[in-house]
Amino acid sequence: MVADAFFAALRLGGGTADGMRRFLDAYRREAPLEDAEIALGSRFLIADLARKYAFIFRRGNSGDDRFIKDAGKYEQLIELAMDFNY
Repeated sequence: MVADAFFAALRLGGGTADGMRRFLDAYRREAPLEDAEIALGSRFLIADLARKYAFIFRRGNSGDDRFIKDAGKYEQLIELAMDFNY
């Protein structure tokens, strides 16, 4: 559940650290998260984004380059997730 909350924060927070914090603050008022979940949330988010990023290149290597245009977006999202502290 924490991975979903952090991914939603990334997408619905406008792709900014401040937006993510606002989303997570609101989320925690409705569904409290344990300190351990908060501590691991960014790591789960990074892992999820890395899986999606790898998917883009696996598809590209098999001749399907429809998703290559999204690679740059995922690079930026991974960088944001790596820098995010909550």
